[in-house]
Order: sequence, then C-alpha cells, then structure tokens
Amino acid sequence: MKYQSEIVVPITLAKNVEDIKFRRKILVSLDCYECKRSDRTVVLFQDQKDSFCTPTKHQFPGRIIKVEVSDRERRDFLSSKSVITATYHIEYDFEEFTDKKYPHEEICPYPKWSRATFLLSCQCGEQTECETQNNIVRPWKALCQCGKDLYFEIDEIPIFKNVVRI
Repeated sequence: MKYQSEIVVPITLAKNVEDIKFRRKILVSLDCYECKRSDRTVVLFQDQKDSFCTPTKHQFPGRIIKVEVSDRERRDFLSSKSVITATYHIEYDFEEFTDKKYPHEEICPYPKWSRATFLLSCQCGEQTECETQNNIVRPWKALCQCGKDLYFEIDEIPIFKNVVRI
C-alpha cells in the first residue's frame, strides 16, 4: 500500500540570516517491511532510486514528491525574527509485517521522527549547515561562527500532517 504524508519544518530565523536553502533529502523514522524492522531511519530523496533504509542501506520504496518553501514572514510586529517553512511531501510503500527482532512491537505506516537539513547564510558571509529533528532538547539556538544568532527552536519540529493511504 502506498502512503503520502507532509513533513512541515518551520524555521524561526534571526535577523542576521540573509538566505536559507533546504536540502532535497529528509530522514524519517518508518517501519520497513523489506527488512522487517520497526523504527528504521529512512533517507528519502526526490529520486526514489537514491532513497534507502539504514543501517542496511537497502533501497527503500519511498521518495520526496516535492518540497514547498514559503516566503519569509515576520514572526510578529515587534519581533526582528522571521519564519520560513519548508513542507516536504513524501510518498512511501508500507505493508503489514512482524518485526523479526521484536515480534510484539506495534507496526504502523505513520512517521514517528524526522530530521531536516538546511544551509543558512549569515550577514557576515559564513554559511552554516544546520539540522533539526523531533528529539532534541528545546529551547535551542544555533550560532554562526561569527557569534551571531542564526535560528531558534522553541516547539517540537518537524511536524507530521496529512498521512493518507492512496
């Protein structure tokens, strides 16, 4: 069965950030029916032949359909911070199975965890590759090598939306 989902990644940028570029890959925790294991970290790309399951590195039947990036929006009237949101539309196959190591583990088609990578350009000229994922301690702040703030996290991100069977 094929499923689609959206992984939403709102990034709160400091005023020092001139540009952000989201990588066209995303890591997602999914149950893999091919290796018959739950909670596998799967690396998805836009070209399905590049997507794979870890740690075995076998090809995974999933891909990024598209990545939509919003315009920069002011967080609120008095703040110097702004938000840019990337929405990863993903598609993947799922079939019921019994986990071969933990047979009592509940198997489901829904993502449980994700990590997104992006490149931030600071006013100083430095570029910094950053990542965010569900299971980090927040609040979180990333700094440039020059010492200026780059981005902030208060709430858990990425956010999973609209998981549907197609």
